[in-house]
Amino acid sequence: PSKPVVETLHGVTLTDEFRWLESGKDPAVVEWTKAQHDAARAFLDRRAPPVPGRRDELTRIIDRDRSSPPQFRNGRMFILRTLKGEPQAKLYTQVDGRDLLLFDPVAFDPSGKTSIGAVTPSPDGTLVAVGTYLKGSEILEFRILDSRTGAQQGTPIVGVWGVSWARDQRHVYISPRTAEGDAKQEPRRCYRHRLGSDRKDDQLLVALTDPKRWCSVYEPQDTDLVVFEDGDFWSNRIRIRRGAGEPQTIFETDKFRAFAEFRRDRVYIRTNHEAPKWKLMTATYDQPAFADWRTLLPEQQSVLEDVEVTSEAILALDRDDVLTRLTAFDREGRRLRELPPPAFGNVSGLAYDLRTDTAYATLASHTVPLRAYALPGRSLAWDLVWADDPPVDTTALVAERLYVPARDGARIPVFVVRRKDAPMNGDNPVLLHGYGGFNNAIEPFFIGSLSTFVNRGGIFVDAGIRGGSEYGE
Repeated sequence: PSKPVVETLHGVTLTDEFRWLESGKDPAVVEWTKAQHDAARAFLDRRAPPVPGRRDELTRIIDRDRSSPPQFRNGRMFILRTLKGEPQAKLYTQVDGRDLLLFDPVAFDPSGKTSIGAVTPSPDGTLVAVGTYLKGSEILEFRILDSRTGAQQGTPIVGVWGVSWARDQRHVYISPRTAEGDAKQEPRRCYRHRLGSDRKDDQLLVALTDPKRWCSVYEPQDTDLVVFEDGDFWSNRIRIRRGAGEPQTIFETDKFRAFAEFRRDRVYIRTNHEAPKWKLMTATYDQPAFADWRTLLPEQQSVLEDVEVTSEAILALDRDDVLTRLTAFDREGRRLRELPPPAFGNVSGLAYDLRTDTAYATLASHTVPLRAYALPGRSLAWDLVWADDPPVDTTALVAERLYVPARDGARIPVFVVRRKDAPMNGDNPVLLHGYGGFNNAIEPFFIGSLSTFVNRGGIFVDAGIRGGSEYGE
C-alpha cells in the first residue's frame, strides 16, 4: 500500500510512495513482507512447481570453491577466494610460488557478516590496504597488512570512502565517511594521512561545499605529481601540483569528464569533451592545461571504453556495436594492430601493472567461464593467468547478438542464449532482462546458474535498453 513520504533535497521536493518499506524492523513492514512472501510462494507452487534435480544443480554451482579475477601489483597477485561452505571471500596472495592467506573476515568476525569490500595494494606490492564492511555496514574501514606475512601494520583506518597510496608508502589519501555525515549530507573532504598516526593530525587538502560532489587525491607512480580531482556524476575537475605550490587546474567543466593517465613522458586523457563516444587526448607537462591538449585518437563510430599506456603502445578498448575489441596504437596514435583474444570472449576489464610493464585483460562470455590474461608491454601476447572452473555444461548452448526494432525504429541490441536445438518460435519459456541507465552497457557474462534454466529449454534474453552506453552518450 502507498504511504507517501515527502521531503525536500537540494531544493527539490520529492514524494516517495513506498519509502516506509525501508524500515525493515517496523512491525507493519515485517507483516507486509511476510504476506508478500507467502503470496509469491503460493503462486509459484501453483504455476511453477519444483524441477527435479535443479536444486542440487544450483547448489553445486553456487556452493563451490571459487575466486574472483586477480589483480597484480609489481608482479604480485592478489585474489579473493571462497572455498565451499565458507560465508565470505578471503584474500590470498602468492609468496615464493605458494599461496598465502592474508585476511580472513570470518576469523575477524565469526558471525560471518563482515565482508571484504576493497583491496588496494601499495605501489611496490609489499603492503596492501584491505577494506571491510563490518557486520553489513556500508562504510569501509581499512587495515594495512604486510603482504608477505599478513601481519597488520598499525591501527585500522575507520570510516572512509577508500584509500589511495602515496609513493613513499608511509602515507595514504583518504576521504572520511560516517553514517551521521551521510544522513546530514555533509560535503566531502580529502586528507593526507600518515600511517599509524592519529587521525586528528591528518592534513586537510580538499574541502568541498557541495554535498553532491566527490573528491579524490592521488600520486601517480610514474611522475612526481600530486593530483586533485573533484566532480559529480557528469563532470569533473583535474588539478596537479609539483612540489609545495598551489595546484594548477588542467581541466574543468560542468558538462564533460576526463580520465587522465600520468606517464613519465606526458599525460594521456580519455574524455567525452564534445565527443559523446569519447576520444583520447594528450598533453605535455610543460603545457598541461586543456587549451594545449591535442587529440591522439579522434572520436570514432565505436565507443572508446578504456585506455592503458604500456612501455611501447597505447591499448585502446572500444565497444563496436555492443561488443568490445582491443587495439594497439603507437605513442603518436598510429594504429599498430588489433589484439584478438586467443579464445572467444568480450574484453570486460583492462588494467596495467606499471612496474612489470604488463597489461591484464579479463574475457567474459555467456558460454565460456571468466578468464584473465597477461599482455606483456613489449610483446602484447596473450598469456592465461587465471580461469574460473564452475561445474556448468554449456556445450549444448549458443549465444547470439540480435537486434529488435523499437517503436520509433531504433535498433535495440539483445543477447540471446539458448540451446542449439531450441527454435525461437514463441513456444519456449523466456527470461527477459533489460537495463538502460547510468551509462552502463549490457555485456556478455557467464550464465552460471542460469544454465539450469537454459539447458532445460528456456531462453535467456538480455536487452540493452536505451540509457546505457552501448552507442555512447
